[in-house]
Amino acid sequence: MVFEDQALFPGNELYRIHQLLLEEEISLSMLLLGTGLPESCLTDPEVLLSWRQFDIIYRNAFRLSQRKDVGLLIGNCMDLTRWGVLGSAMSSCLDINHALGLANHYRDFVRSPFDFTITPVHEAFWLV
Repeated sequence: MVFEDQALFPGNELYRIHQLLLEEEISLSMLLLGTGLPESCLTDPEVLLSWRQFDIIYRNAFRLSQRKDVGLLIGNCMDLTRWGVLGSAMSSCLDINHALGLANHYRDFVRSPFDFTITPVHEAFWLV
């Protein structure tokens, strides 16, 4: 089985996304469309989702939401506590460069498919 299809991620992130989208009256069934997940997964503390299922959920959220900033809103409702000890370590870093370097180093541990590249630009940073 490929990584993208392994059910490894806790469903609490789905709960947060659903709560955010309830403000726009987007139904859970529409949010889950194409994931193969039943609506009961929202209340199951043991549910695990795959990276591919989350990708579909994010795409559904972007497609269904009328807000152009829905991606930022979803990101804002997530926090580093979902990464446990690594999230605590990242929040203790001196700066964003160090925190994302730490995230890159341990990204396999948190099963992240993303590689965070920091590019300094005129006394600021761009996350690429």
